[in-house]
Amino acid sequence: MKHLKTLFLPAIAAVAPFLISSCDPKPAKGTLLDNVPNILTNVVGDSILQTWVKDSISVTSDFGHVGISMQHPVDTFSVTSQAITEYMSEMLGGKYDGSYTSPKAVMKYYHADLMSQLKTDYEEVKRARGDDEVKMEWDVTFSKVADNSKFFTYKYTMYNYLGGAHGTSALLGVTFRKSDMRRMGWEIVRNYANDPFQELMRKGLREYFEVKSDDELKNMFLNPDHIYSLPLPECPPLFTDHGIMFVYNPYEIGPYAAGMPTFTIPYADIQPYLTTTAQKLIEKQ
Repeated sequence: MKHLKTLFLPAIAAVAPFLISSCDPKPAKGTLLDNVPNILTNVVGDSILQTWVKDSISVTSDFGHVGISMQHPVDTFSVTSQAITEYMSEMLGGKYDGSYTSPKAVMKYYHADLMSQLKTDYEEVKRARGDDEVKMEWDVTFSKVADNSKFFTYKYTMYNYLGGAHGTSALLGVTFRKSDMRRMGWEIVRNYANDPFQELMRKGLREYFEVKSDDELKNMFLNPDHIYSLPLPECPPLFTDHGIMFVYNPYEIGPYAAGMPTFTIPYADIQPYLTTTAQKLIEKQ
């Protein structure tokens, strides 16, 4: 499987130890959907910011299924659209060398590349096993989480099945500052190891796991000592309309059965722990 491992590396390196294991591949689905006319208008308050479109390419063949779906602004020459198209390229391998003004061209490039590599790996698995029943799959979605005058947040979700015992999934994302397209990372949080901030994270996880006490919560962790010092997620902070979203990928802090522990800390609560850079970003949020 050396071909696909090379392709997936940029997208899953951050969460490689924590990827989902799924006992059965998802069923193949769909035929070519070259341009899904799904227009999305984003509204913040009473102001329409910009109109987004959803493009998808989905192909099922005799060896498996490959799908790529992406939301992007209708104005593909906008700074926003070019920034997220570049991000998509990086997450899919970083080999595209053309203009970022055509998201569809980038999608087609990686879809064709992936189909070719998937077929090569399918042939290898078939020869090794003497089994032509295995079907491979790779699905990825890029979608908007939030968009306002100061920032927008974009997420990436991935599922693949490459003929082994299990499939894998991951969720990553990024928040861009619109003034200069800076990508926000966990450097925007101060003193996250201090107990007041740790308590904000524990509270979010208690709500996610639907438990009332820390004694119950620590039993949900792979490492019970995380109750005393929770790590920040591998997924960067995702700024939303109401707060900062924390997303832990499977096996990062909990077992597969825990899914992706996710919670949002309201801006009013997290504001004292943010750097000046982040505080300016959420003014009037």
